[in-house]
Amino acid sequence: MRNNLIKIILLTLFFSSAASAKIYYSAIVDAGSSGSRIYLYQYEKSVANDINQLQLIASKKVSPGISAYAAHPAEITSYILPLLQFAQQHFNPLVKEDQVTFSLMATAGMRLVSPEQQEQIYNNIKAALQKYTYFQIKTIETIPGQWEAIYGWVAANYANHSLQPNKTIGILDMGGASTEVAFATSKSEDTENIAKIQLGKNDFSVYAVSYLGLGQNQARSQFMNNKNCFPKNYLLPDKTYAVGNYEECVKSLNPVLKDIQDVQKIKHIMQKNTQFVAVSWFHDLLHSSIFTSSKGFTLRQLHHKGESFCALDWNDAQVKYANDPALYSTCFNLAYYYALLKHAYDFKKDYYFNTKKDVDWALGVVVYEAYNS
Repeated sequence: MRNNLIKIILLTLFFSSAASAKIYYSAIVDAGSSGSRIYLYQYEKSVANDINQLQLIASKKVSPGISAYAAHPAEITSYILPLLQFAQQHFNPLVKEDQVTFSLMATAGMRLVSPEQQEQIYNNIKAALQKYTYFQIKTIETIPGQWEAIYGWVAANYANHSLQPNKTIGILDMGGASTEVAFATSKSEDTENIAKIQLGKNDFSVYAVSYLGLGQNQARSQFMNNKNCFPKNYLLPDKTYAVGNYEECVKSLNPVLKDIQDVQKIKHIMQKNTQFVAVSWFHDLLHSSIFTSSKGFTLRQLHHKGESFCALDWNDAQVKYANDPALYSTCFNLAYYYALLKHAYDFKKDYYFNTKKDVDWALGVVVYEAYNS
């Protein structure tokens, strides 16, 4: 009799908890420097604040980044409308629009735009939302670089099922205008870049930093006439020809990383046993036909590929790797990734980096807000 009573109580608690779980819908636009991608999420949250059944319904990207509209902000309406229509198309069969929260969060590209121009762009986006949708506007803003790194860290660990103390992974994110690094730490140096965050019942100290200007496009723009950083016989903007010297290109990058940006200071704060995952353009280049990585890479492999690619004659490279519009930048990118990871962050040559394709910091926004709403 007693055992039956206990079973009835447990079943009642289980079903009442399941019945009390609420479904949430969220549209988040990652407005990056090279384009904007909207992510449509659905998840359940119980009374106990547990997140269940979080799933990505769909996503869509448009180009260029919204910073391209700084000089003509009124035109942003025609840019954002396809993303809003895409969200309506997928949400309307599931839920009323007024039950969807909408956030647009811009990153490094918009950090390079004046506050006045940012405000004009965001006001026009808000007006388009109010005119064409019933979404609940949560935020439309440029987020600080540190929070971009934190959201990326949350996303990577949630996807990896490692959001537990002493089990987390670190994240390395490469964008067009900035690069981010984030990892849990028990050290107390550089407290300016250490954030205390709570996710459910767990507390974390996360070292998170974004380096504006060190995204691969912004970094490369400073070296466009460096003959060592482009394939042999590639015509540079100053009308000279590149020589494709990988080692010299790496050397020329070190002053920017060490002296100007002081990137190497983080090596004293990293936990030695942290496993890092490399995402965004780290992943895209290393899984392209040029590098053909499987799941990850070592710096030794990166160095070897950089040496061999940069030494290629530009005409031969175009034949070997046809139909790649970013081919001209590959020599620089391979040198830049190596200089950043080896000489700035101080990883060893045989350190193995996992790579992930489907980890975007927008997922981290959903998880963080779900736990802290």
